[in-house]
Amino acid sequence: GLKDLGNEVETLVIYQNVLPKNINKLDLTQFNAIVFTSPSTAINFKKIYKEVPLGIEMITRGEETAKVFKDAKA
Repeated sequence: GLKDLGNEVETLVIYQNVLPKNINKLDLTQFNAIVFTSPSTAINFKKIYKEVPLGIEMITRGEETAKVFKDAKA
């Protein structure tokens, strides 16, 4: 729509959600809870750790984020 009005439009990439290549895995037994703020944080966590260890509270922000873990149990 902006171009149609005669404006010059340029697309800029200002953020990329990419899993780093060299991950230093943490000892998760040192944590009481893990907070997942988006589906991508949950997906990336599962790629690295597979599952949240027993005894650690899992907090998800929003239904789509929680669904990442629910779908794995189905």
